[in-house]
Amino acid sequence: MSTAKRSRRSDNGDKKPPEGERVRRKPGRVRRWLIRPAVWILVAVLLLGTAGLLYLSSDAFERRIQATVEARASEALGRAVTLEELEIHLLSLAADALGVRVAGPTPEAPPVLTVRRVSVNLSLLDLVLRGEGKTALRVEQLSLDRPRFELRYADDGTSNLPDFPGGNGEGDGAVEIQLGRLLIQDGVFLYGDRRIPLALDARRVWGRLEGGGFDEEHPYRIRISARSMESRWLDIEPIAPAVTLEGRLYPSHFVLSAGRLEMPELGVELSGDVRWRDSAEVRVEIAARGSAAWANRLGYLDEPVEGPVRVNGRFHWSPEDWEYGGELAAEHLDLLGRRFEDIEGSLTGDAAE
Repeated sequence: MSTAKRSRRSDNGDKKPPEGERVRRKPGRVRRWLIRPAVWILVAVLLLGTAGLLYLSSDAFERRIQATVEARASEALGRAVTLEELEIHLLSLAADALGVRVAGPTPEAPPVLTVRRVSVNLSLLDLVLRGEGKTALRVEQLSLDRPRFELRYADDGTSNLPDFPGGNGEGDGAVEIQLGRLLIQDGVFLYGDRRIPLALDARRVWGRLEGGGFDEEHPYRIRISARSMESRWLDIEPIAPAVTLEGRLYPSHFVLSAGRLEMPELGVELSGDVRWRDSAEVRVEIAARGSAAWANRLGYLDEPVEGPVRVNGRFHWSPEDWEYGGELAAEHLDLLGRRFEDIEGSLTGDAAE
């Protein structure tokens, strides 16, 4: 009997399912080979992510990033750069550098630049690479609170400015930066006994730095544009022109090859150069075309004035002196209820006045 039962079991075990009928697998296999590993992988990812966020939010991570920032900035400027504190806000993709300081030429000398707070708000945490040799960075807002920049020149012509390290002439990359807003608040520029307030509010700023190895034969090529740039460092009514600048940056000077300011009543073209290594000097050539109403906008005239105006001017500054001059021409001007035609004149001024 037992032999018959074994025979029947053997016959049933050897029986094949009907053709076309799907074979049902045991449910334990799917759970054992697919669901359980997926759950453990998810748990491991969550644990690693939590550990990573805890580390990125720790003081140790902020100190490490602060040391890296100080080292890179010091290398780029050729002068010690320090931060009192660095605060990183991961959820808002922002960072605040407190007590930024660029040292003077000697340990006893006052710092060239101090900033109470530098705030950066990013739209992307990392650099976005755009093709070979090109790097782009998008920043929602860059704010400088109470920057203090002091310029000093000794009797031998040397200054307290950093001696920017030169390159080897092999650079060929390009860097782009896009700023939603650049804000400078409550700043001051000190030179001798002069104290000039600094304030700037620029929006939709775009800049590009390319080529060169940063030496006297291979300068960087720079292009900058801003949809509006409101400045309050002059003793005039604030203006917010659209700005476009293009030039070449050397370790010892900057050459402005083409610049343009666009305002509702006036267009201004600029060129010139700024030198700072062996001797400080600023030269600017100006060509302006537009309406005389810009004089009202800047606060130079209270009485309304109208008429097309052309101005060709120049400005020169050095530590010892400064001067400006120019020629003005207008086909006609409407002022004080009268029309004046075929107007020509000159403008001059210097530090002695």
